[in-house]
Order: sequence, then C-alpha cells, then structure tokens
Amino acid sequence: MIFSSIEYVIGYVQDVLEIPTSTYAQKNTPNAYALVDRTGGVMDYPHDAPEYSVSIYTKSEAKSEELAHVLAIGLKTRPMKDVHVNTCAAPNVFSYGRDDAGYFIWQVSFSLVCNIHDE
Repeated sequence: MIFSSIEYVIGYVQDVLEIPTSTYAQKNTPNAYALVDRTGGVMDYPHDAPEYSVSIYTKSEAKSEELAHVLAIGLKTRPMKDVHVNTCAAPNVFSYGRDDAGYFIWQVSFSLVCNIHDE
C-alpha cells in the first residue's frame, strides 16, 4: 500500500473546519463545504512533496474568510499526526470572489513533505 496524502488531507480539513470536504462538489451542495485539489508537487519515491489547494465555499464572504483563516492557523497549530507526514509548509490564503451559484470562495494552499511508503 501507498500512503494517500489526499485522503489524509480531506479528513484533516473536515476535522478542522467541521464542514463537508471532498475532491468534487456534491450533488446537493450544502451552504458550506470544502474541495481539496492536489495542484502539483515533486514525487521522488519513497518521498512525496504534494501541493494542495483547499477551496472553501460558503454563502457568506465573512464565513469563507473566517474558515480559510481557521484552516491556515490550524495547519500551524494542529499538526498532522500521521507518521507519514513529515512537515507542512506555511499556508497561503487568498480570495477568489463569488461564483455563479452565489458561493464566496476562499482558498488555502500549502505543501507537505511525506513518506508514502507504507510498511
């Protein structure tokens, strides 16, 4: 088996933000949810340095901003506890504005350093 950092990040984000989190928009989207995308990163087996973007969607710009800051702070104050995750770089936070469905989108991006070899 190989450690899935994206599955781990989805669970971590959901625990920190307490909103539904996945890699795709659900059929019946709630008022607040987060989407996780791997946007790049170097793979040098058994090491992986994935770059992730977490897009936070809510119907309130203030709530989206708040959740983005909660996640960014959490990434520095609530360390990822899986033994495969060695470190998490300082996050970037920015706003994407409002989409056609009326959701305000804020994004948090960060990089990890992982050992993906699972014994």
